[in-house]
Amino acid sequence: MKFYKEWRQTVKKVLKDKSIRYAKVAYKGDRDNSENDWHKVRNPVRMLWSGLIFTIMRYLPPCRLKNGIYRMFGAKIGKNVAIAYNVFLDPLFPELITIEDGVMIGSDCEIATHEFVRDWFAMGRTVIKKKAMISAFNVIGAGVTVGENSITGMFCFVKNDIPPNEFWVGVPAKKKMDLPKHGLMPEKDVEIIRYDN
Repeated sequence: MKFYKEWRQTVKKVLKDKSIRYAKVAYKGDRDNSENDWHKVRNPVRMLWSGLIFTIMRYLPPCRLKNGIYRMFGAKIGKNVAIAYNVFLDPLFPELITIEDGVMIGSDCEIATHEFVRDWFAMGRTVIKKKAMISAFNVIGAGVTVGENSITGMFCFVKNDIPPNEFWVGVPAKKKMDLPKHGLMPEKDVEIIRYDN
């Protein structure tokens, strides 16, 4: 069918052309929704292999081995990146993920590079800039850029770009405040809080 050929060509074009940030394709396939045809955009054997490895990686703590394996699958991961337990990088298009130096990603997050919806399919480059912090239980949508030194609160759905040095919270995530250039350093080097007796 002509639609499937055009769909595959669009996917190949996005993967090759780094100037393309996001692409959305109206679904005109034979099935009731686009997700039933996922195998038409990515080799099923490759997807099963990367899905298996990425599922295993979810259970590793932050470490160089984990980052190195993600790099082997095409994800661009900088130095000193900490990807916590139970983080799920999109195994369908990991080569569209860029995580720059010094980024922290809290547990139970998902970094997406694609969306299958009933009537359309989309894919995009997801970028987390230097020293950004993604708190636990976040979903970072396909095609989103999180700015340098920015922070997301817990339980966020980030569907829009976050500029540098901002704190965003909520579903969907919205700006809460500007952050100082030096981040959120505590006022004291050590602070101990005791229970009242």
